Amino acid sequence: MATIRKRGPYQWQAIIRKRGFPNQVKTFTSKADAQAWAGQLESEMVRGVYVSIGEAERTTLAEGLERYWIEVASSKRHPNQERQRIERWKRHPLAQHYLAALRGSDFAKYRDSRRLQGRAENTIRLELALVAHLFEVARKEWGMEGLANPLKNIKKPSGSVERERRLKPGEYEQISSALAKSENPWVLICSQI
Repeated sequence: MATIRKRGPYQWQAIIRKRGFPNQVKTFTSKADAQAWAGQLESEMVRGVYVSIGEAERTTLAEGLERYWIEVASSKRHPNQERQRIERWKRHPLAQHYLAALRGSDFAKYRDSRRLQGRAENTIRLELALVAHLFEVARKEWGMEGLANPLKNIKKPSGSVERERRLKPGEYEQISSALAKSENPWVLICSQI
């Protein structure tokens, strides 16, 4: 049975101590909310479906991104690009939210705002893929098993729009004459192959 105690004029604290589970403590603005939360958590513990998301509730996206950089991204093939994406995410207001509080709608708004800024679809896709992988690593390797990946719930941008451009009349001649003026004698020869 949970203990509900008054912490101040407008705060109620629910404390759950159950054998075999870590102690759970959370503060609410109403006694009814505290009782509802405690009842739900105790029910999950009894049924054996409880998974703690305590660490995800204490870790911000910015903190998760920094840990992701240290443990995962710094050893990738192109770490500088990953570092730039991480730094961009850390400057975004979503970086101050806790991992457990982020929803798919937050990332859908981010995607739409980046589109309005004129960013390429592939750029947005890579930015979202970084955070999606962060959530998967946190869930699988950092002990945040109860953390859901909110990016699975949104539509990802498709790849970049392919370019279809052919040389216009006279452009080949312009390119050839510019290559002929180059100080490197091999440039013109390689372009004719």
